[in-house]
Amino acid sequence: MDSEISSDASVGSSVANLDRSRRRRPQQPGTKVVLIALWIIALLTTVVLIHQRYRGAVSGSIGADFLIYLHAAHLVAAGHSPYQSNGLFLYPPILPLVLAPFVHASPIHVFRAWTVLELAALLVGIGAFVAMQASKLRSWMQPVLFIFCTITVFHFWPLTVGLFLGQADAFVFAALMLSAWAANRGWPATRGGLIGVSGLLKTWPAAVVVAVFQKGTERRIRAVTAFVVTILIAPLLAVAFGGGSGLVEFVKSVISARSQHLVSDSAWGAPSLLFSNSGLAHPVFVSAPLHVLSTAALLTWVFGLLIVALRTSGDKIMCTWNVTFCIVLLLPISHLAYTLYCLPVLWLWTSRILERRHLTWQQFLVPGVLIVWWLVQTKAWPDSGSSSSISAAKYCVVFGANLVACSASVIGARISDQLGRYVSDRSLAPQTTSA
Repeated sequence: MDSEISSDASVGSSVANLDRSRRRRPQQPGTKVVLIALWIIALLTTVVLIHQRYRGAVSGSIGADFLIYLHAAHLVAAGHSPYQSNGLFLYPPILPLVLAPFVHASPIHVFRAWTVLELAALLVGIGAFVAMQASKLRSWMQPVLFIFCTITVFHFWPLTVGLFLGQADAFVFAALMLSAWAANRGWPATRGGLIGVSGLLKTWPAAVVVAVFQKGTERRIRAVTAFVVTILIAPLLAVAFGGGSGLVEFVKSVISARSQHLVSDSAWGAPSLLFSNSGLAHPVFVSAPLHVLSTAALLTWVFGLLIVALRTSGDKIMCTWNVTFCIVLLLPISHLAYTLYCLPVLWLWTSRILERRHLTWQQFLVPGVLIVWWLVQTKAWPDSGSSSSISAAKYCVVFGANLVACSASVIGARISDQLGRYVSDRSLAPQTTSA
């Protein structure tokens, strides 16, 4: 038995050495030229798209959500609680604290700087993602993946909406991507801390911490401990700004954020738009039983997807973003801009295609669904502020596309994991020969 193990170990070592030798093999001059050309194209594409998104965001008035942050920052700079803003500020105190030193500058200049930082945060997210996938890809595929990620994120209507409003989603996106990078590196404390940072920027992303309970994940206690230590900064800051009443106002703001009279692209919001007099859209028809039954069915389906995602072992990055996708669909108020958090699922499945040297048509099914999903999301669908006379069916296209894409990714990841285990078991099974 020991000799068999030794033999297997030597074979594995030989394979690893062969892979390393292939990677160390010097590139041909022509290959280097192609690689440099691809990275130049990636750079130019990024510059053009970032310029377009920046001009689109700052060409009009200052973002409405950013003005709420700025008003809260004025309160903090004056020594008051950020929640003394007539119930408009519904976030943890960290954002107004960061903006407080700049309240005496021109608001438009601060907003422009904010937009630049948002675009930079998205680039950090793209860079972290490509870095995570680099070891699985040939050198020329890395700039190709970078270009794909850049195009799909900067030519994306939910991002355009978020930048126009001056939301903080780009910063949360970067924090969650870096947390996935930490998970990939086997750094649980860093992973938990970064998820906590995302929850300090906007409350609901803290729920992504459930991803650390993925089947087979080790050292969960470290991740959870780092998360708790980080997320506790929010209530401590609330107490520092407003004492006991500041903490109460913080908790109230978190709770009230779930009951805003806004369009919600979630398992709660779609049935309300379709089957009740929400005042936000023209319902298909009003039916209380259908409203209740469809909500229950959708919640059951999405919670089921969440459980499947957590029960799928292996790829921590895929699990992180599938879980995030499910959470976006489960939020009581899920804004159109939150679809940005679903985009890495498309990147992951595209990267899987690039990894494989031999492809079958089945392996294009999930990426194909996700490409169609992205195309649907690039269109300007009605959202909060649009006419209430528009049919609720049009409002629900975003949620319907998200539900299909999330289902395809979660189920596809599960099937892929099971097939991988089946092939592995077959390859390890003892071979019998007939005499």
